[in-house]
Amino acid sequence: MNKKARNELICVVIGAVMIAVGVGLFISKTEITSEFLAFGGVWSWWKTVLILLPLAAGIVMLIIKPNLLASRLVAAFGAILAIAAIFINTTIIIEEKIAVYEWIIYGVLVFGGIIVSFSALFIKRNKNKK
Repeated sequence: MNKKARNELICVVIGAVMIAVGVGLFISKTEITSEFLAFGGVWSWWKTVLILLPLAAGIVMLIIKPNLLASRLVAAFGAILAIAAIFINTTIIIEEKIAVYEWIIYGVLVFGGIIVSFSALFIKRNKNKK
């Protein structure tokens, strides 16, 4: 693995960890229920498979052809589709009072992680840099 690919992978992992920590801290003060994640009946299984299929296709495309823009776009579309499907069917009840500084910390972690991950995936850097 070359140095550029390793650095991009590290940025994506750091961004994912930031997102996970921000969401985890937020979840610790809330009660969250989602119809999408509840498995009951035949349709819910197919709904989950159909929503996650573009994400799986994008990941496979990234493994096979990582330099193709289409691979990155399909993976990003699959991730956005999965996240949107979960958020659409989600009910959030805040159980404890959350202070303003906590909201700021959650926002910095989540949106900062998104920016770090997407910058590593989508921003092209000069190949002639030393």
